[in-house]
Amino acid sequence: MNNSIAFQPNWASPPGDTIKDILHEKNIEVSEFARTIEKSVRDTAKLLKGNFPIDEELALDLEKIVGGSMEFWINREKQYRNDLLHIANSENEQETWLSKFPTRDMASFGWIPKTRSKREKFKNLLDFFKVSSMQEWENKYKGLILDTAFRTTETFEPVVEATISWLRQGSIVSENSNCTPLCKRKLLSATDKIKTLSQEKNPATFLPPLKEILANCGVVLVIAPTPSGCRASGATFSTPNGKAVVMLSFRYLSDDHFWFTLFHEIGHLILHSDRELFIEEKHISEAAAETEANQFARNILIPEEYENEFSKLNSRKWREIIRFAKKLKISPGIVVGQLQHAGLLRHDYLNKLKNRYNWKSIPQH
Repeated sequence: MNNSIAFQPNWASPPGDTIKDILHEKNIEVSEFARTIEKSVRDTAKLLKGNFPIDEELALDLEKIVGGSMEFWINREKQYRNDLLHIANSENEQETWLSKFPTRDMASFGWIPKTRSKREKFKNLLDFFKVSSMQEWENKYKGLILDTAFRTTETFEPVVEATISWLRQGSIVSENSNCTPLCKRKLLSATDKIKTLSQEKNPATFLPPLKEILANCGVVLVIAPTPSGCRASGATFSTPNGKAVVMLSFRYLSDDHFWFTLFHEIGHLILHSDRELFIEEKHISEAAAETEANQFARNILIPEEYENEFSKLNSRKWREIIRFAKKLKISPGIVVGQLQHAGLLRHDYLNKLKNRYNWKSIPQH
């Protein structure tokens, strides 16, 4: 421990507190004290509250009347002013830190309590992240995130806090979920069954069985909206107690994006270490792991043996797309999305075949 570091309190006691204690001990009335130091009752009240500075002349009067040396009172005043400055700087730092987080959305989503008090917001954030200080938050969260998911781009820097908040909510939810240890073999075998759920249009219908299938494979599925500043559509990570988590945001509210993102994240779990953090965000560069996860999702949704038929689909005959989707047991919207991604279909064409979701119909934790 470094004993040379000066104590920095988060409170400040004015010299007036000491003066009041001495006046009480000596049974001296404030009015009498005011006359003795030749100050008005109003100025004396300010002195006791810390709003009237102690100069050398007043310090000498205090030495004579209440005791203590002139130097004591000068130093007592200096320490008080330094403490006030420290508190002001600390509050400014807290306010700056708070401004980086989407606290309004977090409160709206029920992640933290609603309050207008900045002090309460600060406390609520520390509780949400289970840390005791801003420095502990920096050490526990920000460095890890920047060293992994964001190392390939600078575009994330302004929104790191929002994304970390979203991931933290996923971790909190997953802590209360029960599932078996991750089994990659079972997860791979379950992909065919999982993709048939894409034919269901209502999330309230397909999410419960989807969560059950994944839980049996050792994966916790977390659904949570993204707060302002977070552009993630999906993520894969493991909790401190070893649970594998797939987190989805329904960011684009369409079936093609949702199901591709789901299988992309499943691809990470099967192909890569389940101890790594992967975040699906369109601005992340195409690193090898992301490319592999994309190809995995594509192969699950459109198996290689159907690639030739897929490439020959006639965009003018939308019924062909529907028949093809039924053959693969997936939603037509997924086929349309893959055709658009492959450049075989304009992005503004046949979007009516995509199923659009509404947040009101999406069960959340």
